[in-house]
Amino acid sequence: MSTTFSLMVEEQNEYNLTSNLPGNTYYYHGHAAVVPLCLVIAIFIILSVLGNIMVIVTVVRHKGMRTRTNMFIVNLAVADMLTAVIDMPISLVTLIHGDWILGDFFCQLNGFTMALFFICSIHTLMYISIHKYISIAHPFRRVLTHQKVLLMIGAAWCWAAMCATFPLLGWNKIVFKKGSSQCGPSLPDDWIDHSHSILITVSNYIVPLVVMIFCYSRIFKEIDNHMHRIRETSNVSLQDTIRQQRRISVTLFLVLSCFLICWTPYVVYSTTVAFIRDKTLVPLVVNPLVYWCGYLNSACNPVIYGFKNHSFRQGYKEIMCVQSSVPPSEEGTEHH
Repeated sequence: MSTTFSLMVEEQNEYNLTSNLPGNTYYYHGHAAVVPLCLVIAIFIILSVLGNIMVIVTVVRHKGMRTRTNMFIVNLAVADMLTAVIDMPISLVTLIHGDWILGDFFCQLNGFTMALFFICSIHTLMYISIHKYISIAHPFRRVLTHQKVLLMIGAAWCWAAMCATFPLLGWNKIVFKKGSSQCGPSLPDDWIDHSHSILITVSNYIVPLVVMIFCYSRIFKEIDNHMHRIRETSNVSLQDTIRQQRRISVTLFLVLSCFLICWTPYVVYSTTVAFIRDKTLVPLVVNPLVYWCGYLNSACNPVIYGFKNHSFRQGYKEIMCVQSSVPPSEEGTEHH
C-alpha cells in the first residue's frame, strides 16, 4: 500500500514539476504542433492588443459613449488587453523554448495574473447581466448609478485578486506543469488542494454562469412583455427604445456566449485532470490548446462590438482614419 502511494506521489510530482531537459526544445509537442500554435498566438496577441485599445479609446474619447454598460465593457477590454500584453507573450516564449525559462518569481507572477484576469472577466460579465436585468426590469428607476457600477467593477477585481492570491498563501501552489505553456495551480494531491479547485470552479464559473443564465432569460422575457404592451398602446418612441435595449442585450449575450465557448474547454480540462487518478490519460498538448481557446476570447470581443454595435464600429473607423471625425454616441439612452 505504501509503495503504491509513493508511486502515485512520484507520478504527481513528475507531472507538476518543470522538466529540465536541455537542448530538447520541442520535446513535449514537436514542430508540427508548436509552429502553428506559435503563429496562432502571435495573431491573437496583435488582434487582442489593437482591438481592445480601440474599444477603450472609443469610449474614452466620446462623452456619449460613457454609459454604465460601456464602463463594464471597458473593464472587460482592460482585462483582455492585459492578458494579451502580460500572459500571451509568456506562453509564446515558453512554447517556443519547450520549457519554463523565466525563474520561480515570474512563474508565481504568471500564475497570479492568469487567474486574476480570467476571474475578473467572468465576474464582469456576471455584473453586466445583473445591470442589464435591473435596467430592463425597472426602466424608469435609476437603481445602478455610475458610482455603484464602479463599486461592482472594484468588487470584480478584488475577488479576482483574492482568488489569485490563495496559491501564493499556501492554499494549493503555483507550478509549471510538464507540457504546459504557462504556470498555474498544481494538480490536487490532497483534500486541501481539492477544496481550492472546487472553490475556484464553483465561485468563478458555476455561480456566475447560473446568475447570467437567469438574468438573460429574464431580460428577453421582460423585453417581449414590454413589446407586447407597447404594441397595444402604439407608443412608437418607447417601442424604439425597447428595440435598442434588445439589440444591446443581444450583443452582450453574444459576448457571454463567446466567453463560455472559449473558456469552457479550460474548465472541463482543469476539472478532469484535478480528479482523475491517471493524469497520463490526458494528452500533454491539451493544456496549451485549452489556454489558446481562452486567449481567443480576448481577440473576439472587439470584433463582436464592431459587428453588432454601430457606435463602436463608427469609433473604430474614426481611429483608423477611415472616415471623418464624427463623435459616435451610444445607441439608445443612458438607461443602458
